[in-house]
Amino acid sequence: MPKRKVVLAIALCGSLTPMAASGDCMYFLYALDSHSTVPSSDASGRSYSAAFLCGDFHLTGSVTVETTETVTGVHIHGPANADENGPLLYTLPPLIAGRVGFDVGPISEAVLHEIDLRRVYTDVHTVEHPQGAFRGIISGEVAVAPGAWGGVKTLYR
Repeated sequence: MPKRKVVLAIALCGSLTPMAASGDCMYFLYALDSHSTVPSSDASGRSYSAAFLCGDFHLTGSVTVETTETVTGVHIHGPANADENGPLLYTLPPLIAGRVGFDVGPISEAVLHEIDLRRVYTDVHTVEHPQGAFRGIISGEVAVAPGAWGGVKTLYR
C-alpha cells in the first residue's frame, strides 16, 4: 500500500488572548528549520512540533527531530524577534527516539502575549550546532472547541 501524506490546513486566528480566556483550546503545528536560527545553521535534517494551549494557559505538546546530528537539548525561548536570540523560558525533557513530549504547565499571561506576537520559539541544539540547529516560532494556531480537544490531542501525540 503506498504511503500517504496528510496535510493539515490551519486557519490563523487574530489573537490568542480572547480565545484562551474563553476556555477554548489552541492547537499549533509548526516547522523548525536551520535557516531560522540566529546565526543561521547548516544543520541537516528536519524538525516539527505540535503544541496545545487551553483556557487555563496550560502548554503541552511534542517536538520531533530527524537529524544525524547529536541533539543536546530542546528549549522554548522568548521573547525575541526573528533576528534575535531570546532568553530561555523552558527546558524540555531529553529526546527519546527523536521525539519529546512536553508539559510546561501553565504559562503566564506575559508569555501568552509574546506567543500572540510571534516572539516565542522552540530551538533544537546539537553538538555540531550548540547555538541552535533548528528553530521555529510557535505559530500556526487554530481554535479547537473544548469538547474536541481530547480527540485532536490524541491524533497528534
